[in-house]
Amino acid sequence: MEYFKEAAKRIDQLIRECRGDSDRFAETLRGEEIPHLSFSQVTTIEFCEYRYYLQYIEKEEPVPFPEYFTKGKLLHQLIAETYEMIKTGSENGNVSVEYRIADACVGDNKRHLVNAYHVHQANLWVGFKVADVEHPFVMEIDDELPPMVGVIDLVLTQNGHFVLVDHKSGRNFYPYDELQVAIYKKYIQATYQGADCQLYYDHYRWVNNLDRIRKPAFQRTEVSVDGSSWPGYLKRIQKAYTLIRGIKNGMTPSRGGECFRCPYRKNC
Repeated sequence: MEYFKEAAKRIDQLIRECRGDSDRFAETLRGEEIPHLSFSQVTTIEFCEYRYYLQYIEKEEPVPFPEYFTKGKLLHQLIAETYEMIKTGSENGNVSVEYRIADACVGDNKRHLVNAYHVHQANLWVGFKVADVEHPFVMEIDDELPPMVGVIDLVLTQNGHFVLVDHKSGRNFYPYDELQVAIYKKYIQATYQGADCQLYYDHYRWVNNLDRIRKPAFQRTEVSVDGSSWPGYLKRIQKAYTLIRGIKNGMTPSRGGECFRCPYRKNC
């Protein structure tokens, strides 16, 4: 569909204009309401149609705004800054890290962030070239679907081989979703003509005291998908888009999912 091709071109132009600023990219993408899909949109509407409606149609913020959103975003920023310094060869600039954390969080949340940052420093990726940090992308996956958009937290290379890293944080380690991996792999192979790639989740668990834990505070997990499985992932995306299009056209969204896990439960 020509409309979606034009949307992909506009998003590609937007990526270049934002020059690696993933926050600006995401905000502009939402503000201009350019047609697109993302892994987050697919998983949100699968979890609960009404949450999708509140988050992506009404553009509401969850009330109250979860502290773990702020905490997780700041950890991502600190990790991104570390790898950006490695990429550019600049001096370590973490002298203000604890001050920044103190400005954003107090109590347990402050301890969680400080500990997670120290765990990150102890588990840096070494022996690889940092190709990009917070890498936004767009790709066309089907003529009948809007372009797929995403941001890869960390792109590493070694002898022409790509390693993609996604940073996760939370109270516990949780199962991964192969769809995210499949989308990232599809993008890399389409962009770099079938280049080999691996994807890892670097997962940080919030802990109060690193010296008194019974299970690890960090877990690095390789996730792989078979390229021949893409048609199944595409069907999943198509099913999600059918629901998204229905809601945008006035269909009443159903309420479902595990409400206790939803930050929008008090908006609902």
